[in-house]
Amino acid sequence: MFGFACAVIHCNDTKQMPAFSAAPPAPSVRWEYKTLALNASGHEKQGVNALASNEINFPESALNSLGAESWELVSSWLELETAFPNLGKPGYVTGLQPNVRPMRAVLLFKRPVK
Repeated sequence: MFGFACAVIHCNDTKQMPAFSAAPPAPSVRWEYKTLALNASGHEKQGVNALASNEINFPESALNSLGAESWELVSSWLELETAFPNLGKPGYVTGLQPNVRPMRAVLLFKRPVK
């Protein structure tokens, strides 16, 4: 269960009302965006190695270069693929199989437009 606290201030006399100054609106910032797609290694979709795990390497030098250019990481996601191990072949194992694996990691960067 969550508890919330709330306070209400009642003033009948406007002279006693505390003065609150609203912050001026922030200037509008325009952004530019860039994506970096990093493919996984090992893309066999059928056969013995179809269920082998994939590896996605993030090159530090590229990420450091983007940081030096004022790019800021704002989001990332994995694009998945389905691998089909030996369908219709005698070595195929039936039942639930872990046949989804990462295919690509996508990084989304932004920086203010100069």
